[in-house]
Amino acid sequence: MVKKAERVIEQERIKAHKELKDEVADLSVMIASKIVERDVKPEDHERFIEDFIDKVG
Repeated sequence: MVKKAERVIEQERIKAHKELKDEVADLSVMIASKIVERDVKPEDHERFIEDFIDKVG
């Protein structure tokens, strides 16, 4: 019974850790998007698109 409880606790810890990582990633993207929206000039945006197209081919 103790071993089973330890396994459940470990599974829940892993699940919580993954959820936290996912949330941090989502927040990071959201923050980066807000910064980019505010700081990117139209000519920078055009250059980003051209660079992307060049890399993708």
